Amino acid sequence: MVTDLKSGKEAKDLAGQLLDQMVDFLPEDGPILVVRGQEGDYFISDPDRLDLSFCQEVLQDLHERIGDGWEPVTAQTQECFITGLQVATEPGGDLSVFLVLPGYSGETVQANADLIETLLGQIHAIANLLVRIRQMERFLRFREHLETCCPD
Repeated sequence: MVTDLKSGKEAKDLAGQLLDQMVDFLPEDGPILVVRGQEGDYFISDPDRLDLSFCQEVLQDLHERIGDGWEPVTAQTQECFITGLQVATEPGGDLSVFLVLPGYSGETVQANADLIETLLGQIHAIANLLVRIRQMERFLRFREHLETCCPD
């Protein structure tokens, strides 16, 4: 289970579920996935390789730009390239998902733009599937509740 770096709590929301699904597919020395949850908490696929205090301001700026309609958003630092997008969640909430590429320069990003775009598309698709699964689970629980409290 993914842990929030600030509170130390296990993530049981969509942010945690998304990282749980993605973390096994990311190579150890490859991209780092950061998800900003609905409460503003950041969840990181590989916290040992990314100092959140160093890049939290950059991530917050990117999150605000996503909220203003810019998508995908990008930022280049001395250490990495970051790109982010928004994925729809349950009604009234969205997640910002960031792909951090350590050691990538502008040239490296351009050379791998198609692969980066494909990975972002896969992250978006997985998040949408998780949302639908969560909606189906709620529907089934509601239906079960109706059947037990209001039999025919």
